[in-house]
Amino acid sequence: MKLLLSHIADIDGVTPVILLNLTSLNFDYELFEVDGLSAFIIDKLNTDFFEQYDEIFIVDLGISLECANKILESKYHRKFKLFDHHESHMFLNDFDFAKVLEEHDGKKECGTSLFYDYLKKQYNCLNKKSVATFVELVRENDTWQFTYDEKRAMDLSKLFDFYGKDKFIRDYTKVLNDNEVFDFSSLEKEILDLLNKELDNYLKYQEDKVIFKNIKGYKVGIVFVL
Repeated sequence: MKLLLSHIADIDGVTPVILLNLTSLNFDYELFEVDGLSAFIIDKLNTDFFEQYDEIFIVDLGISLECANKILESKYHRKFKLFDHHESHMFLNDFDFAKVLEEHDGKKECGTSLFYDYLKKQYNCLNKKSVATFVELVRENDTWQFTYDEKRAMDLSKLFDFYGKDKFIRDYTKVLNDNEVFDFSSLEKEILDLLNKELDNYLKYQEDKVIFKNIKGYKVGIVFVL
């Protein structure tokens, strides 16, 4: 039995759930805001909660120094594996259960890409083109390092916002499981056309309301939204 503790905010936080779904592993997961994870872990370390799990994955989130030390001192220490990419969490590399990597060979990492690199070495079902493409789109969207397909990466984020996390997880688990090549469905393309038209209309509506200012050498546009 595995436990995944990840970030609730965006597709980089929820895609690790999809990856584990594809492996057919028996696992539980909890999604957290940035400041909620350390308190959760510290609280559970004082109980037998982690006894039921043989591996505990933390993805796209850091933990406090206090929490890391408590994990190190606990009997569950060897169960924890942390994968993160935020520069502010680099200090966690001092702990043997953590891998925090912001960039590798010029490629910016995200939580999903680091977790995927770990999982695909163990589960051959993840070594398919559709999964690799999906992970790359998530990485590009999260890091804003567009080297593959900027439009599809941004569109994937729009669909996440449109669907919500539960439907996103459910639908793309099926899509990646059933297909060797990843692409949006005809229905999704229609939804994206509507969303993009809606955004264009909003920008045109706001165009004459923009106040331009120079702030610290940068020209910025300010819009007041009620």
